[in-house]
Amino acid sequence: MRQSLLANTASRQAMPLYEQRLIFVLLILLPFLNLFRAILMMDSIVLISDMLLLAALLAFWGRTAIQGKSLRIPHPFLFQLTVLWIAVTLLGVVVGVSEPNHPALFTIVRLARLYSLSLLFFFTSRWFRRADIIFLAKVLVIIGVVTSLYGVHQEIFGFTPFERAYLASPQVGGFTRNPDLFNRMFSTFGAPGIFATYGLFSFWLSVGLWGEFGTVRHRRALLVLAILLSVAALLISRMRLALASLAISLLFYLLLRIRHFKAVVSSTAALILVCLLLVVLANTTGFVAFLDLADLAASFEVRVSVLENMLPSLNITRPLGRGIGASIVEPIPLDNSYLNLTLELGWFGLAVFSLLAVSVFLSALISIRTIGDSSWRGLCTCIWLGILCIAMMGNGSSVFFNSIMSPYFWFFAGALGNSALMEEQRC
Repeated sequence: MRQSLLANTASRQAMPLYEQRLIFVLLILLPFLNLFRAILMMDSIVLISDMLLLAALLAFWGRTAIQGKSLRIPHPFLFQLTVLWIAVTLLGVVVGVSEPNHPALFTIVRLARLYSLSLLFFFTSRWFRRADIIFLAKVLVIIGVVTSLYGVHQEIFGFTPFERAYLASPQVGGFTRNPDLFNRMFSTFGAPGIFATYGLFSFWLSVGLWGEFGTVRHRRALLVLAILLSVAALLISRMRLALASLAISLLFYLLLRIRHFKAVVSSTAALILVCLLLVVLANTTGFVAFLDLADLAASFEVRVSVLENMLPSLNITRPLGRGIGASIVEPIPLDNSYLNLTLELGWFGLAVFSLLAVSVFLSALISIRTIGDSSWRGLCTCIWLGILCIAMMGNGSSVFFNSIMSPYFWFFAGALGNSALMEEQRC
């Protein structure tokens, strides 16, 4: 069985997968998607990205059908859950269109596409090699350095004219904000929540690549710079949830990487101390008021109010909710991926998605624990923590179902599900 898997891998490596290269280009350009929207003042940039992604998927499916191979992923239960989730998404489109005050059909389809990006999970685990994942991780870290430096430039010099126009225009990005009052930096990402989430993801990719870079000093120096700039991105984006996600993921890192109980306790205490010093330093310097109790209380009250306003919209007799598009027509401002999902796809949709997400995380973690190569296991562990941060950031923004971060979650989740087999693929 193992020999047949390796033989399939070798034949796949010899194949000129042009659609694979297209997916790589899309993943590399995603952090600049909103920058292109801001410069050109047009939303069709996202549509072009969607069409290219669809073209790559269709090309892959066609190639697979011609070769007589199965599209099934290695885990049957996850395959069934993914199909069920796609079916729920399609039903959500039907329910959304049937609502009397539904938004435009194009808007509903766009939202459904964001929900169903789990399609990336289908082909990732069978398509890419270990060398591909390492290469992509390195490129994304370099992009993290560039975008973080640009964010620092924004913090010092303010928004450029096209960024100010982007903030003030409801035609691009779907919101209107006063650029003179908006002080949360977003670099090239169009929103501070996306910037902070990418910073978290870049942080863990940088940590994971430490073992892959060996003892080469200048490469490790680049990783240190990337880690520091990732933390800077969290600070200048003014996202308290991002710092909390970093602290929680660091705790998971200690639990996964350190095997002795005393080491876990001492390292956790040191981690808490470092986080407290970081927050206190940010407050005492006046850079970011993370511990402003009045601001914390106001933020908490707003989120509780949003939850109270949304709960009456849920009905146990409507398991599929109000349909995809309800978050657009409802007057309730939902700055939470999972509340949006619950409103649009109901308690049944939330249950299916939660089961799928938990299964993805558990199966990936089980696969990672079987890896023998320490450097590859370390990178996969950090990728797991990176997608965990994306999931946690969904509690404070719509970032989980976002044109930029959602593809990274599903792409790397699929890679982790196949990480044990990728261990044999050194080239």
